[in-house]
Amino acid sequence: MDGLYELMDEYAEKFGDNFPHPPTDPRSDEEIASLIRESLDVGKPHNPHWQPDCDY
Repeated sequence: MDGLYELMDEYAEKFGDNFPHPPTDPRSDEEIASLIRESLDVGKPHNPHWQPDCDY
């Protein structure tokens, strides 16, 4: 998807960290882009609510 990497760069610039996206994430590029856009729009980093004892 064109633009996904640009959105990831924008997210990293705005929040000082990479978008939390494990390599095993089954979501499509479009779904990830939507989450990044939502975070950028509301001005809050994405909270993936990861389980503390789970291997991702």
